[in-house]
Amino acid sequence: MIILQDSDNNIFGSYVTDSWFLSTNVFFGSGESFLYKFKGDRIQVFHSTGINSFYQMADETGLSIGAGDK
Repeated sequence: MIILQDSDNNIFGSYVTDSWFLSTNVFFGSGESFLYKFKGDRIQVFHSTGINSFYQMADETGLSIGAGDK
């Protein structure tokens, strides 16, 4: 699970199913992964749409969690 807070105090993150490893241009994980954000005292969860399988990817420049295009 990843939890982040940005400079505007927005709190958001993700839950991913697989352990992280370097995977340049290769996505992995499963549709059980999701993104979330806190909005006031509520949490908004964004589940996979199932349109693609771009769940998680990591390379030397950063992490990708969920993607609409490769």
